Amino acid sequence: MMKKKLFSIVLLVLAALLFTLAPTAQAALLDWTSSIDGGYRIAFVTETMSIATSTDITTYNTTVADDAAGSTLLDALGATWNCIGSTETVSAKVNTGTTLTDGGATDVPIYTPAGVLLATGNADLWDGTSLALMARRDGTPITETYRAFTGTTPDGSSMTAGDGRYLGFVGDVRSTRGNDALNQWIGADSSGNTSPNRHLFAMSGVIGGGGFNFDPTPADGASVPAADPLALSWANLPEPNSVADTISVEVFWDTGEAGDDESQSLTLLTSNSTEVTSPGIGTFHWKIVATDPNTGYVPVVTEAVYSLTTTSTNVAPSVNIDGGDRVAWFTDGIISVPITSVVTDADGPDALSYEWFVDDVLVAGETTDSIDLTEADLDVPLLGATNVYAVRLEAYDGEATGEDTVTITVYADGCEAAKGEAPEYTEAMAREIGDTNYDCAVNLVDLAAMALNWLTDESL
Repeated sequence: MMKKKLFSIVLLVLAALLFTLAPTAQAALLDWTSSIDGGYRIAFVTETMSIATSTDITTYNTTVADDAAGSTLLDALGATWNCIGSTETVSAKVNTGTTLTDGGATDVPIYTPAGVLLATGNADLWDGTSLALMARRDGTPITETYRAFTGTTPDGSSMTAGDGRYLGFVGDVRSTRGNDALNQWIGADSSGNTSPNRHLFAMSGVIGGGGFNFDPTPADGASVPAADPLALSWANLPEPNSVADTISVEVFWDTGEAGDDESQSLTLLTSNSTEVTSPGIGTFHWKIVATDPNTGYVPVVTEAVYSLTTTSTNVAPSVNIDGGDRVAWFTDGIISVPITSVVTDADGPDALSYEWFVDDVLVAGETTDSIDLTEADLDVPLLGATNVYAVRLEAYDGEATGEDTVTITVYADGCEAAKGEAPEYTEAMAREIGDTNYDCAVNLVDLAAMALNWLTDESL
């Protein structure tokens, strides 16, 4: 009995340890993707068993997509998943978007979930050999027991003759043996279309690398002068899978976050340019959606979202305060400092509005191009000191603001101002005119001082 309890405890400890380590191991599975420079794809063999009776390729695409969703990490990639398989009307090459061999946005390396390279690109994928064994979702290479329906020839076409046919064929369907990877990875034998224990191969769309580059104008993230209308254009479009098809383009203008609230859907286009009216000033997003009708097959949609910032071309108002810096003083506790200005604006969209500031504090109620500062705005300084104020006028034309600033030096009275400003009223000057007490006035007080000191000999 003790042995059974001890065995049970050991099992619980091991289970807890495996549960703890599992997320770490899973997270490490896709660590290799951080070192990939550019786009790539991931391919794997499904855990799901499948039969091959459907003639609709979307049936198999749904199966592999659901299987990928069963892996937390693969699902988190946000990729689209399609079957590496062919029906009579849709080849694996077309279904997976691996037709182009131009080194472009869809011609990228293909890896297992563990980061093992299967093919360097589309041409390498469909040259009849694989660089490594296909793997399961957890990155484990498959064995012979992992057989998969493909219905596909080595060059990615639908298997229409020979040993096994396309998916949905009534009879034997071309299949793989798990360990026949290098020269028969896409098909090694055939199996009845309802054979048990058959899997499917899955491949992602392009992950990373920014996807297809439409080469937009303005460039992604560019700042451009605001214009009405604002022209949008692009230089690149995806190549259609069939030369008989034409790519159609739709553009969405969005003033919100990227890809959301497509508030202004522009006209479906047949040329590589369009325009949006009255965009205003700010940061905006726009989305290009290109659709390949892929006649007879599943349409292929390619899209990308770009941003741009519009900047104003408006010149700010010209503001000049008349008279420049100035001196002022209190008289019996009262002061008045009238200030006028000259403001011009050639291109503002709106009528001018004005604000006055004293030492960066808004003067309430002053909304014209002139002002009269009083004791409500300026303080009386102490004798022998000054208060210095920065007075600023701002003029706004609806988009841009112009400003000018002058300095006002305030004295307690006119005499203090005379003493403090050039040419200064000095004591020597005061004595010469009889201002004996240096108070900027010649009066009886000065006469009394003179009489008191009339006979004083200042030479002793």
